[in-house]
Amino acid sequence: KILYPQDREISEVLLQLPELQNIAGKRALILRGNGGRELIGDTLTARGAEVTFCECYQRCAIHYDGA
Repeated sequence: KILYPQDREISEVLLQLPELQNIAGKRALILRGNGGRELIGDTLTARGAEVTFCECYQRCAIHYDGA
């Protein structure tokens, strides 16, 4: 089951979802970019979940030539 916040796309809102409050003993897979934030993983681990990360994309800066 994929959980996704409907109002804002930030970690803090995702962590407020009811499904992520009592997560002790469950597993969570976090798909993120290289060097992504630790907030979700740290919070779910503190709540008793077994967390696995998959860094599956890379963020790249876009360079404009000024034209």
